[in-house]
This record gives sequence, C-alpha cells and structure tokens, in this order.
Amino acid sequence: MIMGKPMETHSKIRLGVTSTYLVPGKSGYLLVDAGPMGTADLFFKKLEKTGILPEQIQLIVVTHAHYDHAGCLHEIKTACHCPVMTHGFEAFFLKNPVFRLADPSLDHLPTVDEHQGFRVVQREKTYRFQAVDSEYILDQELSLEGLGFSANVVFTPGHTPGSISLVTADHEAFIGDLAVNTFPFGSGPCFPQYSFNHDRQMQSWEKIQNLGVKTVFPGHGRPFEAHSFNPGENLPEVLLKNPMSRRIQP
Repeated sequence: MIMGKPMETHSKIRLGVTSTYLVPGKSGYLLVDAGPMGTADLFFKKLEKTGILPEQIQLIVVTHAHYDHAGCLHEIKTACHCPVMTHGFEAFFLKNPVFRLADPSLDHLPTVDEHQGFRVVQREKTYRFQAVDSEYILDQELSLEGLGFSANVVFTPGHTPGSISLVTADHEAFIGDLAVNTFPFGSGPCFPQYSFNHDRQMQSWEKIQNLGVKTVFPGHGRPFEAHSFNPGENLPEVLLKNPMSRRIQP
C-alpha cells in the first residue's frame, strides 16, 4: 500500500506563472508538466507539503516542450526515476532544447536561428533547459489504463505542432497552453498570445469540448468550465488585434 496523500483528487503545484498537476492512479501519480527552469527546489518543497513522495510519481506527461513547461524536467525525472511521455515532435525538442518562434518580426534578434524548419532562440540562457530523453514517444493517441491511470492522452496541436492534453475519466482535461486563464477583471479564458497554428488550436479546443470535458486545468491561470470558453467571444480585443495570436507557421 502506498503511503502518502490519499489519492481522491489531483494536486496542483504552482511554479511561478506555470502550474503542474499530480493526477492519481491505481498505485501512484502522474505529473503533468515540469515547470520553468530554476524551480526544481520549489517543486520538491511543495511536493513534500502534499504528502506525495517523489518515488510515487510514476510518469511525467509533457504537454509541450517549452522552457516554462519542461524547464525542470531533468531534475524531477532524475529524482523520481520515472519515464517521460510526450508527442514525437515535442520529444525532439526535449532532447534538443531551444525556444521555438514562429513570428518573422523577431528575425532581427541576433539569437534567432533556423532549427528543424523553425526560428528558434538557441543561445539565450533564459530559454534553454537540460536535455531529456523521452521513454514514451507518441505517434497516436493513447489510453493510460495499462499504466494504471484512468485517462487518455489526446492530440491538441495549435500552440505547438505536438501539443497534447490529458483527459481523465472524470471529464477533466489538463491542457498545457491550449488555452490560458490569466487575464484580470473577469475577462475569462482565452487562447495564449502565441500560437503555431491558430486554426488548429481552434479545432483542438472544439475537440476538447466534443469529448465531454467539464473542467479544464490550464498551464497558466485558474481552472475553468469547458462550456464557458467560446473562442472569439472570450478573446480580449488586444489579442484579436495582435497578429502573433493568429500566426501560422509556413
């Protein structure tokens, strides 16, 4: 029998502006994302307060390979001795960590190079993190029942080409940056300012709603009810006017 926190509900660990989530399974926990660089110590301090032991984390699902979601992946994986699961496209960038950009207006920056067809910041320490190999590299959607978790990994591209979400049997979805809920004054959830492909992001959001998801847990901001977000209606005017929010990578 596993000792530690009772496994009735998930636990949220906020690391700066990014939230990670611990989802219970039959004999341990699944961690969704690994937070920004430099927050590993904070993660383990907050983990201790939950009553969950590092060795109880049996799997890390990385929604996408951006530095604020995978920055502490190496440290957490090493301490927990557990495998990493992500989309095949994101697995490449976990092993070759660079910050991907799609906005040509940033080409004037001296740190922007081409990498696998993407504009990336390769030399900025701010955006780099330690490389990690992924044990589970997905090329199709997957049920995690065989690993002891009542959840499915579904493909939700848009923010990045390989973005994934975790959808549980309780109709909850942990979506990374498919949508965010950080705007003040009751503006509600919206798409993040940066999207690799806005049209795909719209399709991915419709997919989440069509799966019957009730509650959404974003990587940034508060949870929200899936039915409360209607893209276009909720999108703040500043983002509607911002070309980066609708940028499509050639």
